[in-house]
Amino acid sequence: MSAAFGGLKQAPDKPPAKYAAGATLDQGEFLTQFVKAADVTEKSEFGSIKRYLQMTFKVTNQSNETATVGYPPRGKAHGVGWAGSLLSITPVPENKFGPDTLVRDHGIDSSQLQPGVPATVIVRYQLEAGVTPPQAVTLNVGTFTFTQAQHAVAGHFWSLVPGGDENPATAATVTLDVEREQA
Repeated sequence: MSAAFGGLKQAPDKPPAKYAAGATLDQGEFLTQFVKAADVTEKSEFGSIKRYLQMTFKVTNQSNETATVGYPPRGKAHGVGWAGSLLSITPVPENKFGPDTLVRDHGIDSSQLQPGVPATVIVRYQLEAGVTPPQAVTLNVGTFTFTQAQHAVAGHFWSLVPGGDENPATAATVTLDVEREQA
């Protein structure tokens, strides 16, 4: 009887949850609020004007150890740290060097997420002159799982939840409208 209705195939995976600005996702190792995306203009210390497509997050490291903010995947290379969970960004901003990813606290930039401390995290792509930023960006976001592993130094580590192929699973799709602002 089961063969008549598709046999013993697995049920299709449910689609990722959909989020917008202001939403919060529990990623296991991190609790992430998706604050906003903006077209930001800044004056550099040398007086030149730079524009960025900038995404802002409020991230709390829920583990017991300091974690790196890392960087998102680029091309076929996997990302690292919290930013490695930003599995894809659409449309992909045109930029030769990839994004800057940083923790900003009272005007001081760093790369560390301290345990239990909410931090403002910025992922930004410098825009070339004359480039029009998109009206919105969509992020596919993964989550982390605590894995026991004999080969890990401490016997355990956090890793992205795997998907059906060799890529991490998308837990949420987040769409952020791009605002225009001066920094």
